[in-house]
Amino acid sequence: MFVVSPDLTEIAPVERRVDTLLQVETKDDGTYLFAIESQRRRDPKKPAAWAYYLSYMHAKFGHQPVLVVLCPDEATARWAARPITLGIPDHPSLTVRPLVLGPGNTPIVTDAKDVVRGTRDLERPDVRAAELLPLRACPASLRRGSG
Repeated sequence: MFVVSPDLTEIAPVERRVDTLLQVETKDDGTYLFAIESQRRRDPKKPAAWAYYLSYMHAKFGHQPVLVVLCPDEATARWAARPITLGIPDHPSLTVRPLVLGPGNTPIVTDAKDVVRGTRDLERPDVRAAELLPLRACPASLRRGSG
């Protein structure tokens, strides 16, 4: 064992951006920040980045952060859904469990009317966006084939 510097200051600015960040205020449960990430393939650097995003958002904004990962294929969705554990195996300091939306757990939307029908009663655009998260657009090639 050896002593390490306690200074955690980042000397060089590091650019970190989520794909989309939505703030949703609820009547009963307070305010949430939804960090939405599109993940097309496995990326060994993402789990650490996701843990950083959530911790930083909580420290900066003081609201509960939620990580939503959108995956176009089932293999990437299974990879992204694994818990990210930091710390001692039997007593982790931080566990990140992304809310993963992929082909196995979201409906395919083939008609824009279905989207409008499901959200027309919602008054706020940010809430409408949050309601649309679980919907996947059906590729145009499949729509043409269905006829």
